[in-house]
Amino acid sequence: MSSNLHNEGKIPWNLLNDNLIIEFRPGKSPVYKFKNEDSIWYFCCEFRNCLKNFASTAKDDITDEHNPIKWRYGMHKGGGAQISYDTSLFLVYVMLNLTLLDYQKYQYVSDWTYQICLGESDYSHPEYLSNKFQKLVCFINSKYTIKELDNQVITDIKIYLKDVFKCLYNMVRINDTFLQEKSICRDLYWEFGLD
Repeated sequence: MSSNLHNEGKIPWNLLNDNLIIEFRPGKSPVYKFKNEDSIWYFCCEFRNCLKNFASTAKDDITDEHNPIKWRYGMHKGGGAQISYDTSLFLVYVMLNLTLLDYQKYQYVSDWTYQICLGESDYSHPEYLSNKFQKLVCFINSKYTIKELDNQVITDIKIYLKDVFKCLYNMVRINDTFLQEKSICRDLYWEFGLD
């Protein structure tokens, strides 16, 4: 359902989807592979370009709710089992867009990132954002998954993605060192357990 993707035409979602292979194994964690690492790097560069473009042209004031630097842990980069706001926002943004593109392939992929977005861990997102995310997920087989995609769920995802993207480009507006190509690429590899 590519017509539902956020920033379709600016971010090459199909390229990322086509290059990510997921091997599901009964009773075991899935195995992930990227077909072409140059294509993944291209995706990361295009994602960064999109953020920079929005950051440089945004005219609205940066509100606290769309400014992760003002949230509880601010610019702290996390550590141990905790991930920073730029990473969790980026990952949920990517995973929800991929889920809109291919629900069957991605519906069970990002349980841990979803827990952060639900407000169930340190470095969790603020309540206004986690409340929006709660509308999108259900708990099945001891894992969080995105609800079946009906018109209401798709609408709720699009509203949520708009907020998340605004948080992402505002981080770049405030501090251009956030969400550089290398960190975007590192976060993608980390999400899928790749080195």
